[in-house]
Formats: sequence, C-alpha cells, structure tokens
Amino acid sequence: METNSPKTILSDRVYNVLRAASTVIMPALAAFFFGLFQIWQVPHADQISGTIALLNTFVGALVVFAKMIHDVSGAKYDGTLALEDNAEGTTNLRLLQIDPEALLTKSTITFKVTNPKPVFSAVPETAPQEARG
Repeated sequence: METNSPKTILSDRVYNVLRAASTVIMPALAAFFFGLFQIWQVPHADQISGTIALLNTFVGALVVFAKMIHDVSGAKYDGTLALEDNAEGTTNLRLLQIDPEALLTKSTITFKVTNPKPVFSAVPETAPQEARG
C-alpha cells in the first residue's frame, strides 16, 4: 500500500542527534571547556565557550523549527481514526491512511482522530473538578 508521506525537513535520526547535541552535548562542552580553560589559563576561553554557545543556540533553533514543521505536516501520526455514525445510531471506528505493513515494525502507534460531529460533554464546564473526572 502506497501512502503519501508528509514532508519533514529532517529525518528522525538527524533530528534525534541534533536534539541531543543541543540539549546535552553542546551545553556540557561549553561548560567543560570554559571551566578547564579557566583552570589552565588558556587564552580566549570566553571566545571559545561563547562560540560553542552561539552554535548551540543555532542548532537548538533548527531543532525547534524542524519539530514545528514535523507536527504541522501530520508526520507524527501513523494514520487517522475516523468516528462515523451508522444507520443503527451507534458510532463506527474506521482506520484511514495507514500502511498495515508499517505497523509490524512499530511498538507504538499514534492516530489523528477525526469526528464529523461536535463532541459535547455530559458534565457542564462549571461543575467542580471532581465531577468532571
């Protein structure tokens, strides 16, 4: 079954590497080099650590932008779960836009839920938190 895969700007692998680099590796390197250079009185410690911090800021912004594009594209979903009313007055669930073969390689799946009719809560919003669950 061929599906139209949503467009993303980074592969999952590249995204994960850049995210790890910007959240853990680069900040740790900047702190490590700054402290080490101060102890050993290496010249230009501020400039070197500052350069790492600036590069980290750029990589972090790229990661955030890639995540926004990924989420908007729908690539985070493995398919769509459609809620449809039937003639008997009950609701059917239908899977749309999914490749069953792809499910064999995943341990978890995420669906976008579509509902053609508005969903109303039986408990008013003004009810105490305990009543709303």
